[in-house]
Amino acid sequence: MKLLTSQGYGWVVGYATSLFSFYFLAKYIGLLFQTQGLSNKSFYMVFLMYIGESLCLVTYKLFYTKSYEILESIDLETNDSISTKLSIKQKLWVSFQLSLLDLIASSLLMISFQWISISTLALLRTSTLVFQTYLSKRILQVSPSRSQKIGIAFVLIGNIVFNLNMTETTDSNAFLGIVLAISSVFVYSLQSILHQKNVSTIHPLQLIGLEGVIGVGMTTIVLVIAQYLPGSDQGKVLENTENTLNILFDSLFAMLASFLYMASKYIYNGAGMMCLSYFSSLTIELGTSICNCMLWLLSLLVYYSGNKELGESITSYWPLQLLGMMIAIYGNVRYYR
Repeated sequence: MKLLTSQGYGWVVGYATSLFSFYFLAKYIGLLFQTQGLSNKSFYMVFLMYIGESLCLVTYKLFYTKSYEILESIDLETNDSISTKLSIKQKLWVSFQLSLLDLIASSLLMISFQWISISTLALLRTSTLVFQTYLSKRILQVSPSRSQKIGIAFVLIGNIVFNLNMTETTDSNAFLGIVLAISSVFVYSLQSILHQKNVSTIHPLQLIGLEGVIGVGMTTIVLVIAQYLPGSDQGKVLENTENTLNILFDSLFAMLASFLYMASKYIYNGAGMMCLSYFSSLTIELGTSICNCMLWLLSLLVYYSGNKELGESITSYWPLQLLGMMIAIYGNVRYYR
């Protein structure tokens, strides 16, 4: 873990802030999408995500290009010149692989929603910690200490307990949905570990930006194909892009929701990638799991302060949620001790 600079603290605070704001923004955007008929436009949302990520490349070009090129070519310990800079072809190849993994993970996730609910996914997503611990050892040759493994175990148990009330499914064939969702989580974990592996040779914002640019092209192809595959969108196809465009041009709110979603992805994913300069992907995932638990407390506050659409009310399972949160917090303390 690198020593945090003032700029590093800024990115960490920015990521944590964007994580909390993203939760409520996602709820607000979800409400807008639902009222505007865009709630089943899954690949369109992936397309917006990639556009948001591609904006990180603009940020890199404007603020980081010159300084990072200097750092790329100098060994900071000996002050000697080194030749570790990747060619643009190598960077594009790495970005293509990561963007493809992102698209695969998103596609598996969206298909799984035919048989499982989002709340069930919240429980399945706790397996991210297990996958990242395994992949970190296999790919990065980095294995957590015994104390850290105990901390990870407590965080995992805490998250499972916290989400025990979220196990309802939407179809009797839920097993297939669960398999697809877990596969999606594994691919996402693989992508996160590969991000960590490559940020030492490619600037984080350049890496996520190139992923976005490539992803826009791949998703465009997917959207064209989706118009000819059977599904539940207008015209009985998987996703009707012409219908999506009509909704956007006819509704200012639909356009606003799209812009907000794209902007939130730009901030959230950009800040998250910059944090990889200071923390491992596993450390970030541990922190994110705690933030997700803390969001429950914040959503209760929002609900009982009067905003019932964006907040969440207390359920009969609140003791389990509180216990799970406390176990997960202890796990984080144990991990960092």
